[in-house]
Amino acid sequence: MNTALKILFGIIGLSLFLYLSSTIISFLGIENTAYTMYIYWLAVLIIFWMILPSKVGNMFSTVI
Repeated sequence: MNTALKILFGIIGLSLFLYLSSTIISFLGIENTAYTMYIYWLAVLIIFWMILPSKVGNMFSTVI
């Protein structure tokens, strides 16, 4: 997948996810302190998916 397209989908998906999750949870009457860390954790996973490369080399392995 193209990197720019991946970032675009990530930003749209992240904003939609944050908006919908906060709307649904506030409708259910749950306090913000109960779920904000989980929402942040999932948002960071999406940001990592957008930024980190899909192929990883062997930069830190040593050949003996």
